[in-house]
Amino acid sequence: SSGINAEWPLRPGLIKNTINHLKHTFNKEFDDVYSSKKQEIQRVAERSERIKKILTDLKSDDTVTVPQFKGIEVPESFLVVEDNEIAFEKYLTPEEEAARAEKERLEGERRKQEEADNARERALDSMMHGKLEIRPEDELQKDLEKPEFMLQKNEDQYSEEELKVAKDFEKREKHLLEKRKKYRLRLCVDTTA
Repeated sequence: SSGINAEWPLRPGLIKNTINHLKHTFNKEFDDVYSSKKQEIQRVAERSERIKKILTDLKSDDTVTVPQFKGIEVPESFLVVEDNEIAFEKYLTPEEEAARAEKERLEGERRKQEEADNARERALDSMMHGKLEIRPEDELQKDLEKPEFMLQKNEDQYSEEELKVAKDFEKREKHLLEKRKKYRLRLCVDTTA
């Protein structure tokens, strides 16, 4: 009888230890699975972005969905209150309202001035079609410009010099078409890999 009473006070401590051990084990496994899923979603998102770019280059209408966590899968989301969850509008004092209106007016003026005289943007737009870097893929999209005489004369009316220029143009055009075909094939392979 005395042996049973001596063990009894140890049991609640043993139960608490077991519960704590189970909690820690569960939390560790949850964190491992969560981080694994997060890495996988990030990897798939990067791949999806690449596929979107390829589909754009191929001028395809297909869409790619990027996986995301659902709200219930992000435990921290339960502690954050989003603006759309609040059913009423924030009250602004007359001073705050006046400051906001002044800020909007100044922003509008700044935008107008920026649009009116932005030589850098206009130059970038005219010289490089709004892009800072030239990518080989973009160069493949451009068509070669036919020499003026090819548009105005029949082939039998070309001079010797014009014949050379026309043959050179046809050679460059054929080369460009081959490069485009290879590029399209490479993009198709990239989307299936």
